[in-house]
Amino acid sequence: MRRQVLSFVVGGLLLFAADVWVTLGGAAKTGLRGGTATLTAARVEALVGQYRRALGREPGSAERQALVEHAVTNEILYREALARGLDRNDSGVRFRLAEKMRFLAGEQATADERSRDRLYRQALELELDRDDLVLRRLLVQKMRLLLRAGAAVEQAGDERLLAWMRGHARDYEQPARVDLEQVFFSADGEGGADAARHRAERELVAAVGNARTAPAGDPFMPGRRFSNVSRATLARSFGPAFADSVMSLPADDLLPNDEQLGNWQGPVESAYGWHLVRVGNRRPARLPALDSVRSRLTAALANHERDLHYREQLAELREAWTIVVEAPR
Repeated sequence: MRRQVLSFVVGGLLLFAADVWVTLGGAAKTGLRGGTATLTAARVEALVGQYRRALGREPGSAERQALVEHAVTNEILYREALARGLDRNDSGVRFRLAEKMRFLAGEQATADERSRDRLYRQALELELDRDDLVLRRLLVQKMRLLLRAGAAVEQAGDERLLAWMRGHARDYEQPARVDLEQVFFSADGEGGADAARHRAERELVAAVGNARTAPAGDPFMPGRRFSNVSRATLARSFGPAFADSVMSLPADDLLPNDEQLGNWQGPVESAYGWHLVRVGNRRPARLPALDSVRSRLTAALANHERDLHYREQLAELREAWTIVVEAPR
């Protein structure tokens, strides 16, 4: 029975019949070696098995296609690395293969360089490097770094840095901040959380009815007042639900001091119980000054340029290599 095969297609893997993908290989461009290689049915099954063990289910068609796509990319990078001889001048590769050959030949360990070189060449003749996952990953990573290193990264000016920061505001903006005063009502006392909430409600009514009366609650280890805190800081101290509630409450321009009571809100639930809160001095989220994040922006832009160059180079490699993917039985 004729063996079914899967083959790599530039721009993606196209399913046109049951278990058969087809592809055309192209001519190698300048600087690319190119050629034909096979992704065996055993490797495809191993990929599916790894997915099954990790997630406890079979991959769907799209997930299986993504697994094969990733393996094809790695196979292209691996084959191109071999074609460029990246394994020949790597001391780690030479040592590992020499030790594998020494083990197979039953020879004693020696520091003799001639002996190690002989074992290394014997290992290459037997193609012991072809099924070594550690060496394969090493060469794939070296090839990725080599492709990225070829990018022409220019020094970005202020205008481009600002445009990048605005386009990726979430990565750089300084979060909104507030001042907070809270009075705590513990859920660990008699009656639990319901009783704590009722106490908080009574204290709130008293505070609203008499602006000179401060609510009285329970001791709270982190403290009563919090200055210039973000949602993330509040979430660490009180829990995310409390932080979300506080950041959405109306805030005074200036948080009243103890002699100017009032403006209490709540009760607001936290991970520990209930709180009455006063929120003031809200500072909206904003982008930082350019000079304070210049180095981060410069590094991010350079990394972006290298990523673009890598993808362009990988696209050319895909045209130069034909990868035949055997369909599992």
